[in-house]
Amino acid sequence: MKPALLASLVILIAAGAVLAVLLLDDGGGSPFVRATGSACSDQQPTVPTPEHATPEQAAHAKMQTLATPQERMAHVDWIKGQPWAKSSLPVLRSTIVADPDEAVQLHAVEAALALAQSEGVASQTGVVRTALASGKGNTRARGLKAAREHADPEFVSELIALVDNRDPYATMALTALAYTQSEQAHAKISQVAHDETAERKLRERAIALLAVTKDKEALPLLRELANGDDKTLAAIASEVIKEINK
Repeated sequence: MKPALLASLVILIAAGAVLAVLLLDDGGGSPFVRATGSACSDQQPTVPTPEHATPEQAAHAKMQTLATPQERMAHVDWIKGQPWAKSSLPVLRSTIVADPDEAVQLHAVEAALALAQSEGVASQTGVVRTALASGKGNTRARGLKAAREHADPEFVSELIALVDNRDPYATMALTALAYTQSEQAHAKISQVAHDETAERKLRERAIALLAVTKDKEALPLLRELANGDDKTLAAIASEVIKEINK
């Protein structure tokens, strides 16, 4: 074979090899793997990068990097002041439920309640439900206090369930029911007041709350208790009778 022809063949073979590498390279410096199996058949979900994240997502991501309770509470305050802030933000809801520090949870509850005040009762009830999902006692108690302050008939069944299940905060749930404009809620107060087998403190609270519901149908029970041998119940019943008759 002539030298010139041999040289030409070598050049063509080299060029072909280079072209093959270029065609099989994905531009990132690594060989492109053809989708012959599952390696490239499933597209991975897009994870927002900092430059593409919404303000809410960025705020949530930052919260997860803050080490101290003081930093997280300051971040909650900053979030509350933003124009896009609302009580249902995942960053606030997750902080209420899952932050390891109870003070931070309570801080997030207050921020969410402040935002919910201008959003309506449904939003306030949403914050209450979130607070009750916490494992921290004071956070749950704050939620039930809010349920009393922002009574919502839609929440009655959940409050009744807390009473029936003898939840540690059943007395607070009962109080919230008394301030809710609902026949079902007030009927529960009366039922517990009449129930001699009810837990003592719960029954005492129910009897006292008859002064709030102004339940005149409970007057026969109250008179019986006022004249009974149990001095504590007698004293409570006597005061309730005065309130109902005002």
